[in-house]
Amino acid sequence: MGLYDREYVRGREQGFFLGGNRTAVTDLIIINAAVFLLQVLSASGQPGMPDESVVVRWLALHADVLNQPWRAYELLTYGFVHDTSSMMHICFNMFALWMFGRDVESIYGRNEFLRIYLSMVVLGGAVWLLIRYFTVPSVAWPFSEVLGASGAVVGIMVLFAMHYPHRTLLVMGFLPAPAWLVCAFCIVLDLFGVGGSVAHDVHLTGAAFAFLYRWSGWNLGTPFTGKWTRKLRSLRRPRLQLHAPKQDEPEEPVVSSADQVDRVLAKISEQGEASLTRDERRILEDASRRYQQRRR
Repeated sequence: MGLYDREYVRGREQGFFLGGNRTAVTDLIIINAAVFLLQVLSASGQPGMPDESVVVRWLALHADVLNQPWRAYELLTYGFVHDTSSMMHICFNMFALWMFGRDVESIYGRNEFLRIYLSMVVLGGAVWLLIRYFTVPSVAWPFSEVLGASGAVVGIMVLFAMHYPHRTLLVMGFLPAPAWLVCAFCIVLDLFGVGGSVAHDVHLTGAAFAFLYRWSGWNLGTPFTGKWTRKLRSLRRPRLQLHAPKQDEPEEPVVSSADQVDRVLAKISEQGEASLTRDERRILEDASRRYQQRRR
């Protein structure tokens, strides 16, 4: 079996698939579209109240959750409802998720991408609640609500720009600009509060989380494998050394099989080098020596 036929080095196909093995990005877009359709079908139809539907009442995040903690689920569900008074809200969010999310998911994998996305939804909602707690009178909490996936989508855009800062994007479909510049421009707009009824604090929370995630080397599936944790572990564990033996060293007996090497490499791909045991490091060192000897 060739190297690129092995499971741990196969890339995830990108695109929008409605069949089996869909990407997380596809699933998120389908869920958002389905909830939006339910919003439209359940809307009251009253003039000036296009969003007054049972879906919004149950799923949007309301500031009075602080007085009704059993509704804490709204910290997650608000990220899947959108403003039905304008198709631009959901269309822009889903287009940005599709454009930036595919590459980000291909880097982190389906499960970790979902953990990142949902974490940004929840954290954005939590920050929004705390700000309303200190800035909005409690009598107005029942009338204060937030909805939409924008905070998580902004965070995904920041991750994309940090991985591909010089990727060219077409702003408004015709103006080329590097990804880092487009991302920086959007963040500046949020910092200065440019826009109408936009939850800038939710956007900035998603952007801040994405920056810290990328900078620190977090992995939400294994939260204690970040950059600083790996440095601490490296002080207690010998470094993995792949080298050729000296000329006068006798050839060591073979102690590792191809299956053992595959299992160790798959573990590195999933959990990182820091997760290896001493025996697993010896298996790789032995395989490296034998490979070097065959090349002589």
